[in-house]
Amino acid sequence: MAQLIGFKPKAIAPLRRLFKGKLESYEKDGYTLSYHLYSPDTEQTDQALPLILAIHGTVEGLLIDNGYIENPHLIDDIGEAIGRPVATAWMQPHLLKQYPAYVIAPRLSFSDEYWADEFLSQIYGEVIDQLVSTGAVDPNRLYVVGHSIGGTVSWEMPRILSGKFAAILPMAGSLYDLAVESDTTFEMEYPYVSIWAFSHLRDWDGGVATPRRVVDRLRQSGIDMTRLGNLTERAERKRLAELLTQPRRHFYSELTFSCSAPGGDCHWGPIDTAAQEPLFFSWLFRQRRIQIDAVEQMNVQYDASVLSLSWAAQTENIQDQAAIWIRYNDDVDWQLLQRLNASELQYTGELRAETPPGTARIRLVLHDQAGRIYSFKDSADFAL
Repeated sequence: MAQLIGFKPKAIAPLRRLFKGKLESYEKDGYTLSYHLYSPDTEQTDQALPLILAIHGTVEGLLIDNGYIENPHLIDDIGEAIGRPVATAWMQPHLLKQYPAYVIAPRLSFSDEYWADEFLSQIYGEVIDQLVSTGAVDPNRLYVVGHSIGGTVSWEMPRILSGKFAAILPMAGSLYDLAVESDTTFEMEYPYVSIWAFSHLRDWDGGVATPRRVVDRLRQSGIDMTRLGNLTERAERKRLAELLTQPRRHFYSELTFSCSAPGGDCHWGPIDTAAQEPLFFSWLFRQRRIQIDAVEQMNVQYDASVLSLSWAAQTENIQDQAAIWIRYNDDVDWQLLQRLNASELQYTGELRAETPPGTARIRLVLHDQAGRIYSFKDSADFAL
């Protein structure tokens, strides 16, 4: 086998007591969920903050089954105990300062059977709702990150808790084959949830065959899924930075760096990579929950190089912005035509003289005052 090449990320060192963390529990119908709640220093802001639901994998489940919960040292040193930053990635000092967020890290064992069943997921939702009700957590900025089987959980969350999460981040995990073929989540939920999935080419635990099928299925559903590699070369990173300025919300990174053991650091590589990628965090914390019906209607007319666009929308604030993007055919980038106040409700402009032949599509995007996308609508393809 040819050796895979690329930068191999270092494992994140154990991170201790950087959050105000404590072990909590929630009871429902005779079941008790234990979870860590990590709270940032809220004295620096009076605004509601994002929340991350971090779902660990099977290795941590084995640790829990062997007295993990009862050992206070392992509780305090969770990063050291599990070896990788499924939850603790968000506690790096520079991130705490730039992107303060709450983290809920459930402690699941093999006795919990299937970690993505609807009962357990409803408990996650109720725990999150409790925090939202205090005003500390922004209900529009709820994210799910999961590794290994936790990655499978993150894929299934939009189906089980419809409309709740702004983004899912599956790491070395995927849907089961049957779900890939039959799940209506691809059409009903995934278009409105931001996704950045990571896997490694040599990961024998999670593998890439099923993640690739998921990506193909997303594309078949009409989702603009952008595929990425290691992102270690300057040109690759420059390209990613350009892509992140466009109205793209769905990414798949398939890593190829050399690793010593399939199922070992090949399996942990996705979470290590994401935890050290500044562009990933910059992208994530710009995501917010999509209001599907905020753009009520959009009309597009094109004649003799002149594009006319009108829309009706329920904006959140009079100062919200609209961005009008165009995509020529399916194999080129989105190009920005105009930014304007969302309340203007119309735009007319002449397309460039070198417009390529074929078809085009318009995407109208609404931004809140912080610049985050909260609604969008695509036109049908039209002839140029």
